[in-house]
Amino acid sequence: MAAVLDCAQGSDSEQQLVAVLDLGGGISDFIVARLGGGRADVLSVGGIAVAGDALDGALMRDCISPYFGARTSYRRGLGGIALTFPRPLLEKMCSPAELCLLDRRDSLEFLRDIRSGSFGEHDREKLDRLLTLVKDRLGFRLFEAIDLTKRSLSDNERAEFRFDYPTIDLAVELERATFEHAARAPLERILERLDQTLAAADVTTAQVDAVYCTGGTARVPTLIAAVAARFGPTKVRHVSTFHAVIQGLAERARTWISEGGVPEPADADAVEKDG
Repeated sequence: MAAVLDCAQGSDSEQQLVAVLDLGGGISDFIVARLGGGRADVLSVGGIAVAGDALDGALMRDCISPYFGARTSYRRGLGGIALTFPRPLLEKMCSPAELCLLDRRDSLEFLRDIRSGSFGEHDREKLDRLLTLVKDRLGFRLFEAIDLTKRSLSDNERAEFRFDYPTIDLAVELERATFEHAARAPLERILERLDQTLAAADVTTAQVDAVYCTGGTARVPTLIAAVAARFGPTKVRHVSTFHAVIQGLAERARTWISEGGVPEPADADAVEKDG
């Protein structure tokens, strides 16, 4: 709502039907509203817990995790059949918090079993990186490097992922197209929720006069291109990417003070938490 109020301050007395996309790190929020005279009449709200963090996870899953053994095959026990790297373990590697929790004894023992049963020295080197990552609790540090790479790919066709640490020295050249392919599933979920928010307001993309995009994930070119394809490129406007929410909250506070009102608690159910 704060981002809508920020947009409303720039509106004149003529009413406009707008969609506001607040695309942050953890949540993508959508609001359809009529703006005019500095006021906002909200028609529908929607949200999904898929945003920049999910794109980081997608980059890890498809592009970075192979350098930590995620495509390793291994054997458990004498004469055991060849196994592939466990999918649940890979999914844990795609979240910095879950990655840090792998330092439990049973998880470490399982990782060591995979390493000892792997088929080649090259795979064992990759799994040694993963063991260092887990034992030294480097999950958040790794994802900071992934986020920097994602940001660079938003501005450039190519970027280098770098991670330097004793026994881990990675420099991986990535292309934007590779990132976009990796991120297609979370991006589709974000766009699906946007379409649902429009449907809840009973408006079509053709009826929307302007689309305001804010938040760090609004810098991702393939996402904004998909938004422009829905509404038309002339309608899409970027607003104060990292400051719109703060500006909107300040304006909301000024309105409450001038009207002598007291703010109601935010409705936590306005944003659906999709896993």
